[in-house]
Amino acid sequence: MKPWILALLCATSFAYAKPYETAPDMPPTAQAALAQYQHNYVDESPKLVERVDKIVAYFDKDGKRVEQPEKRGYYRVHVGTLADGNVLVQDFYSDTQTKQTDKFVLQAKDLLDFGKHPLNPFHVTYQPNGEVFIFSHRNHQRAVASVYDNGQMVMTAIWQLNDNDDAIGAKFYRPNGRLLSHAKGNVRVMGQAVSDFFDSQERKIGQYTAYGGDGSRFEVIVYHNNGKILSKYNEKGI
Repeated sequence: MKPWILALLCATSFAYAKPYETAPDMPPTAQAALAQYQHNYVDESPKLVERVDKIVAYFDKDGKRVEQPEKRGYYRVHVGTLADGNVLVQDFYSDTQTKQTDKFVLQAKDLLDFGKHPLNPFHVTYQPNGEVFIFSHRNHQRAVASVYDNGQMVMTAIWQLNDNDDAIGAKFYRPNGRLLSHAKGNVRVMGQAVSDFFDSQERKIGQYTAYGGDGSRFEVIVYHNNGKILSKYNEKGI
């Protein structure tokens, strides 16, 4: 899975030094997301100056490059090169050979990097069965995405397109579309990234702290409605 997607799903990158922002309204269903995506998607294939159509890399389930196909992994096809030097690529699931994405544009230096966000304004990631998994669009240095499960939106997030893909805010939804909780990121202090989680009534229900910047060391605190600590968990000796 692409790192920027993993960060989105785990909500573990809420580290930034700017005010919290709310993601704009996103399509509430996967069907609506697909319709909006198809309306805006532009296939760059006719603009190719060089056609390649060759598998150039395999990745494991975490998006790390490997020498051959792996179970639950992915592979990338280099479709061709555009006049500006950027490359057109498409990713597939190794197990099913079904598309994980449509064709999208990357800088040439990122051809073999599974974690880079597409240059296309609109992007969709599909599940192996062909259903929409994540719909995203970008505007300058901001990206917004929505995640779908069983055809319904379960999460939205907005983040900065920088070296860390720092998240700014996220919302989590119940199957009926009602808000379940949301997260706000706080400033990074002494290498620590802190995220606070709130329910639909703005009561703080949790706090996540990442140490060291890579998310491998962290602490999670869950609160009662009265503000007292319900449980506390840390990983790797914090």
